[in-house]
Amino acid sequence: MWANAIPAKKSLSVGGLPIGLAHNVRLIRDVARDHIVTFADVEIKSDLDVLALRKEMEKKAAAQSAGAR
Repeated sequence: MWANAIPAKKSLSVGGLPIGLAHNVRLIRDVARDHIVTFADVEIKSDLDVLALRKEMEKKAAAQSAGAR
């Protein structure tokens, strides 16, 4: 696996899996080469506290983005 940094706005819009959460996950569907791995592509069984923090951050980012319009 390799990672390529993308802007947070793009990652949030596609549901991209942060590299920091990409360990100890199980891929549940095929992902084409050079495509972004998303939360929907993996099963996360550990680090659920970190996942909860990430989801909270995503909600705050969405609210800030909506308020900026």
